Amino acid sequence: MAAPKSEFFWWFLFSAGGMMTAIFLPGHVIFQGIAMPMGWIPAAATSYERMHALLSHPIAKIYLFAFISLSLFHGAHRLKHTLHDLGVHAMGPLAVVFYGLAILCTAAAGYAILSI
Repeated sequence: MAAPKSEFFWWFLFSAGGMMTAIFLPGHVIFQGIAMPMGWIPAAATSYERMHALLSHPIAKIYLFAFISLSLFHGAHRLKHTLHDLGVHAMGPLAVVFYGLAILCTAAAGYAILSI
């Protein structure tokens, strides 16, 4: 059975999200999850005003939107195919649920990022 023509698009988002997550997530974890709570970064550098100024920059907004949305689509595609491998063969409804959630969460992330 041939794969649907839209499958290429979802595989593209899956691979782009996997690459972006693999490259940038460790840095986010180290910076926000370890270095900031441990006090390794001066409090003045992570003040609300400095973080707001950083996140107000258009390039930072593009980066955050791409990072969040591609990671969501990577996770959606992985969950769909993992359930298929476990024996759940309702690929159509699974695609609607997982990709629909990824689209909704992407829209919410876009709204939140634009409102900064």
